[in-house]
Amino acid sequence: ERVIKNALRLWDYQAGPNSMEAVYFTEWFSCFEHQTYDDNFGQNAPYLEYPNERATMQWMKLDTTFALLDKNSTVKKETLRDILLASFQEMAHFIQRNPTLSWYQYKHTQAIHLARIPAFGSDTLAIGGGHGMVNAASQKDGPSWRMIVHFTQPIEAWGMYHSGQSGNPGSPYYLNKLKDWVAGNYYKIHFMHS
Repeated sequence: ERVIKNALRLWDYQAGPNSMEAVYFTEWFSCFEHQTYDDNFGQNAPYLEYPNERATMQWMKLDTTFALLDKNSTVKKETLRDILLASFQEMAHFIQRNPTLSWYQYKHTQAIHLARIPAFGSDTLAIGGGHGMVNAASQKDGPSWRMIVHFTQPIEAWGMYHSGQSGNPGSPYYLNKLKDWVAGNYYKIHFMHS
């Protein structure tokens, strides 16, 4: 737990493909949500959506005695500190069982074929980013079109399409750009100025 705590203190908040800290934080927040909401939602917990992460963080800042922090299943009145500590310890146990799990493995980003045919998709992609981040590559979705524009005269722009220019699995242009997309490479876009 001390090793994880120190790693999080020194974390630069980047979620690169090999980041362990991104795993620690995301798993901790997931454990925190389960410990806060599941007990209160009771048997309906599997069918209900948790509040938005931003809403959860906002009430954590504003009200450390938030009513949902107290578990119905215990006699003790839990506080924010209790739930943060319990969820941190739960996350640490998860990390003990998965000590080499990097961020890209944890979030398991894939390029999934529309028809869900595995042979036409990809295995886990070694890519950083994630849900709610600038590089929004999460498990089953991501930024299919990336573009950087420099508003000069003439205009300059660079772009990257997610996988390739053909939806035909037999085409050499099917998934031919996927490695460049994962690496964060871009191609200069040619504009017709006439």
